[in-house]
Amino acid sequence: MKKEIFGLALAAVTAVGFGAAQMPALADDFHDHWDRHDLNHDGRWNRNEFHTANVYYGTHHPEWQEHYTRRDSDRTFRRLDTGHHGYLTQENVRTYHHF
Repeated sequence: MKKEIFGLALAAVTAVGFGAAQMPALADDFHDHWDRHDLNHDGRWNRNEFHTANVYYGTHHPEWQEHYTRRDSDRTFRRLDTGHHGYLTQENVRTYHHF
């Protein structure tokens, strides 16, 4: 079964939980996951889209035990939004997850 990928704290979970051998498959799924949560299809995630992606992952992947709050999501969003534009690009998130 392919794994879906998106925002926040996933780098550690991916490396430890899924193993390095599956990393390319996870990277391939990233684009599909991105499109699913890019609700207005502008190629960027705003704060709400970013949070929705994290909630989706937490509810559909029981191995991710961390309770992820809106405050956590906002904090990570601000850290990844290095240009302070108010949105994240795929590059922001891929760089964070090393894909």
